[in-house]
Amino acid sequence: MNKKIFLSLILCLYSTISIASNWKEIAFNEKTKFYIDTKTVEKLSNSIYTFWLLNDFQKPIKLQNSPLSVSSTKSKVSINCKSKEFSISFNVAYTEKMGNGEVITSFKSSSEWEPIVPDSSNDRIREFICG
Repeated sequence: MNKKIFLSLILCLYSTISIASNWKEIAFNEKTKFYIDTKTVEKLSNSIYTFWLLNDFQKPIKLQNSPLSVSSTKSKVSINCKSKEFSISFNVAYTEKMGNGEVITSFKSSSEWEPIVPDSSNDRIREFICG
């Protein structure tokens, strides 16, 4: 019973992410383009924001022991503007670019706060979110 409820919640989450998204390209590097869903940016406190981040890979990433490759991921991210740190609470991996195609895997992360490296893609994301 609990499995059915959990799966229903996950399916609702996926549909919400897809239907209500407004992806804005924020940063890129040689391997990945980074997009923020501007409709999901939420201020949790004076210095902490949360939002959905889309990583769109230039080339698919082959999974070990699987015929599938990951072309994009969506992650629920929190950023602390004051301490310049980030954490990731949830991840979803897709077979196609821009969060399309089959969901390969999804998992809850117990990510601790990690420092944002200056002049990195994460730093450009922080600048967009924090101003």
